Amino acid sequence: MIACNTDLMAAFTTNGLEYYTSSPKGLVLEYEYQPEKWGPDVIKWLDNIVLVGKFNVLTKDMDPVVQYVRLEPVR
Repeated sequence: MIACNTDLMAAFTTNGLEYYTSSPKGLVLEYEYQPEKWGPDVIKWLDNIVLVGKFNVLTKDMDPVVQYVRLEPVR
């Protein structure tokens, strides 16, 4: 399972991605990343390996810009 959050302007919550796996005892956090200048607004699995998402990025003037990204593991 993948979870995301973005709050670039107000900064009440953290920006970032969290990847969880399921175990008999519940969810296990496997990976977490909290960037400062961008945040994932929407993220979805494209297949079993690749994620695609809509990310908000702040410019030098603190203006938000939308970028669409494709994330896949480094091989």
